[in-house]
Amino acid sequence: LPIKGGTQTFAQVSNGAQACVCDVIPGVLPKTTNPEILGRAAGQLSTALELIKMDLKAPTPPYFDIWDVHLHINPEAYKQETEKPEMDFIREPINTLTKAFHECMQRVETYKGTLPMQLIHGDLHYDNCLVADTQDKVSGVLDFEFAAYDWRVMELAVCLSKYAAEDEPLALMQSFVNGFSENGKLTRLEAEALPDLINLRIFSNVLFFIGRSLAGEDTIEAFTKRAQMYADRVVWVNSNRQAIVDAICSKMSEKMGDKF
Repeated sequence: LPIKGGTQTFAQVSNGAQACVCDVIPGVLPKTTNPEILGRAAGQLSTALELIKMDLKAPTPPYFDIWDVHLHINPEAYKQETEKPEMDFIREPINTLTKAFHECMQRVETYKGTLPMQLIHGDLHYDNCLVADTQDKVSGVLDFEFAAYDWRVMELAVCLSKYAAEDEPLALMQSFVNGFSENGKLTRLEAEALPDLINLRIFSNVLFFIGRSLAGEDTIEAFTKRAQMYADRVVWVNSNRQAIVDAICSKMSEKMGDKF
C-alpha cells in the first residue's frame, strides 16, 4: 500500500530499517503437518514461473555461484572466521561442514550446463508458506525477495532441505514430492543431483550468516547456534543419498511415466 502522503510503497523507519504495509493473507504456518499440499503448491509455482521470460537480470545469484551469496564472504574470509579459536566450541560441526562442502562443490561443478534453468522462488521452505486453518490447502506463498534465475531443481532442493532436520525426514520428503509431482517437472538427472543440491542450500545458509556477521548486519551467533543443526542435516543427506533419489524417482516416474 502507498505510504501516507506519498506514492512509495515502503518507508524508512528511525533505526534505518525499511517497512511496508500490505494486505493480510489469511493462514497459519504449516511446519510439517501436511507436506503433500506444500509440494502441490511448489509444483504449480515452478511450472508457472517457467513461463516467465524477462530481459532483466535477477539481483540474486544462482545457488551454484555459492561465494556470491553475500558481498562479504569469500574462501579466505570463511577460512579465517571458522579457524578462529573462539569457534572451537563448534569445531566438530565446522569440520564436518567444511569437508562436506568441498566434496559437494566438486560434484556441483559437473552439473553446470546439464540442468534446466528458469526463474525460481529460491526460498520456498515451509516457513514461507501459509495454509488454511483446515490444513488442506495452501493460502499463501511468501517472501519472493530471493527469486533468481537458477537450476529449476533448486526450487525442490530448497523445499526439501528443512525436512532433513526433522523426525522421519524421508517420509516427509516422499509426501512433499507426491504433491510436487502432480504439476512439477523433473528429469532423472535433476533427481539424481538433489542430495547435492539440498546440501548446496545448507552451505549457502552457512556462508550467508557468516557474511552477514562480517558486514555487521548480524552477530556470528546467527551461524554458531545453527552450526550443529546444519552439520546434522548434511550428514543425514549424505547418509541417505540413494534413498532420497530412489524415493523421488519412484514418485516422479509414477506421475510422469515415460516423460521422466
